[in-house]
Amino acid sequence: MSTIVNRAAKNAPLTNDEVDANFSNLNADKMENINTLPTVSAPDSSDLIALYDVSGTTTGSATIASVLPAPTDTTSVAVAMAIALG
Repeated sequence: MSTIVNRAAKNAPLTNDEVDANFSNLNADKMENINTLPTVSAPDSSDLIALYDVSGTTTGSATIASVLPAPTDTTSVAVAMAIALG
């Protein structure tokens, strides 16, 4: 986790060096996390996903193939699933 200096904890305005250090710390931690992301395999088109109505009640299920258009490559499936699943 990044070390961030904030005005509330310091009880004074931040100096330019403190602001720069905050951004540097965030950037360094972001780069560390990118290198530790897990590898995700594309789901099988017959895998089931739950369907919900606007109130959050389960209304059934459907296969991924019936909900998503056929991708041209596995990267498209991975991106679509990441967006769908949050």
